[in-house]
Amino acid sequence: MIFGFALIEGITESAKAIPDQGDYAALVQTFRSSRYLAERTTSADQVLKDHNYISGDSWIKLFFMRGYKYPLSRGYFKRYEDETNPREMCTLYMISNPASAESQKCFSETGTNFVIVNPRFDSGQFRKLENFNQIYMSSEVAIYYRK
Repeated sequence: MIFGFALIEGITESAKAIPDQGDYAALVQTFRSSRYLAERTTSADQVLKDHNYISGDSWIKLFFMRGYKYPLSRGYFKRYEDETNPREMCTLYMISNPASAESQKCFSETGTNFVIVNPRFDSGQFRKLENFNQIYMSSEVAIYYRK
């Protein structure tokens, strides 16, 4: 009986770990956009990606192969809210409010000129700014170039 329970529980957990077809489609879009950008940038370019809303974003670094800390990444929001452990805020500012004075300072200091976001959550703030051009768009990934 214990063996049967363990077997059924194990199969159920395994099924939850395998994404459905929609999740694969989002992952493929992340890979395609990463390849697109990696083929069009040089080591002089700095990329910022969003970790909150892009599926499989941790794999983006494999397309660039420019070190562990490349590209920059906006982490989970709770990371920025811990007052007992202050963190850098630039990655949050540059995606959440790219027009702000803080963001402009961060863009200059980091040299960030490409931003990868999910268009359903973070495209609006870039589309309305004249110093950003949309260079790639799919349903799951948008890439903006900062002029």
